[in-house]
Amino acid sequence: MTAAGGARAAAARATAGATRARAGAGAARLAGATRARAWAGAGAALLAGLAASCGGVDKTERSAADRGRELFSSRALSRNSYNDLSCADCHATSADDARLLPGASMLGVLQRPSYWGGDELDLLESLNQCLTGFMLETRGLEVDDPRAVELYAFFESLPPLLPGPQPFTFVREIGAVPAGDAARGEALYAAACSWCHGAPHTGEGRAVELAVVVPEGTLAEHGNDPTYDVRTVVVEKVRHGRYLGFGGFMPPFSRERLSDQDVGDVLAFLGL
Repeated sequence: MTAAGGARAAAARATAGATRARAGAGAARLAGATRARAWAGAGAALLAGLAASCGGVDKTERSAADRGRELFSSRALSRNSYNDLSCADCHATSADDARLLPGASMLGVLQRPSYWGGDELDLLESLNQCLTGFMLETRGLEVDDPRAVELYAFFESLPPLLPGPQPFTFVREIGAVPAGDAARGEALYAAACSWCHGAPHTGEGRAVELAVVVPEGTLAEHGNDPTYDVRTVVVEKVRHGRYLGFGGFMPPFSRERLSDQDVGDVLAFLGL
């Protein structure tokens, strides 16, 4: 084959590869959209049936949304009795929520084209990643599961204030974080950490009973590698959560939620 022929063949292969990639992405997006319509359709059918028996669509829709709100804030969404988390521990449903949570706000979640920083196109699959990954459920929800239908009704009731994709950059490679400011770190800890872990060194006031006392519990569970210093152990847990061999059920904090400087400030507050 001539050099020109080889170049044309390589260009053809590249074009075919790009076409397949676009087709695959389109198929995945279409599958996600179809699944979302099925979820919405299942919810609408159930709501319509309930409305016929209760005598008012508006009343029934509010009832389904209210049940979805309760599920969203309940550990009982997962049927594993050892689960100690709810969706509300990581995701805000109000513009007034001052917590700095690892998960994206749910305001406008139904209008988003993708989730998990663009890695997931299907909202129900995204929800199931949380349910099975952090809430100890053994299997995800199906579109016609009453829990899924009620959650959808709740999401539909929320104002679509953030309809676009929400950035989520997973920090895989851990480097040194800057020296921090303890006063700023105290405020960041209160906003980002205290909801689950409570007060540092004691755990007082924590909402998640299985969350370890910070930093002592973190170091006791993950500080056995002699090549790690204590700062790196805490940074790894903040950035990786349950992933990359760390285990547990903590979600990771993306770079958008906590910058390296933010993490350095929290470490300074913790005396590390």
